[in-house]
Amino acid sequence: MKLQKLLRLLFGTSLLLFLFLQLNPQKIAAEISGISIFHYALAVFLCFLGNYLCSLRWIKILRPFNQSISKARYIKIYFESIAANSILPGGMLGADLWRVTRVLGENKKNIF
Repeated sequence: MKLQKLLRLLFGTSLLLFLFLQLNPQKIAAEISGISIFHYALAVFLCFLGNYLCSLRWIKILRPFNQSISKARYIKIYFESIAANSILPGGMLGADLWRVTRVLGENKKNIF
């Protein structure tokens, strides 16, 4: 078991190192320097707003199941699921599964 974890860590680290060595830092710096700060800030704000509104929709979806989670806590869970979905495979289903698992874990009960 420990050998398997060590091999996974070694493989993952090697893969990341290989990918970073493929980058061209000068080209990346040139692309970043050409970005408009206003447009970047606007894009980040709109992404945040869109995800916030989606989290409110999920709160409304959960309302019939009597989930006793505060609005702030649920919004945090929603943003966690978005971050996890960026890394983990599974598409949007992965984010939904993350949210359901976390909500059930918060309540320590089954809704089905």
